[in-house]
Amino acid sequence: MPTIVRLRNAKICIYADDHNPPHFNLRGPNSNANINFRTFEIMKGSGSRADLAEAKEWVNRYGNRQALLDVWSRLNDRD
Repeated sequence: MPTIVRLRNAKICIYADDHNPPHFNLRGPNSNANINFRTFEIMKGSGSRADLAEAKEWVNRYGNRQALLDVWSRLNDRD
């Protein structure tokens, strides 16, 4: 699972050949969640308030959401 970015206490990762909808995995000592990066809805699991806030801030920075979509598309191309 490629780590996309390391945050203070967690990391954002994307698995290859993963299920839809496009999402990232937030992993850390206090977080284990699958999060839709378009809506930021937690699809499965849970995360600490601090980890979720930091991940949301990172995703919402200019260009990062598109970068996640690009990685998702590269790793999960279904053609």
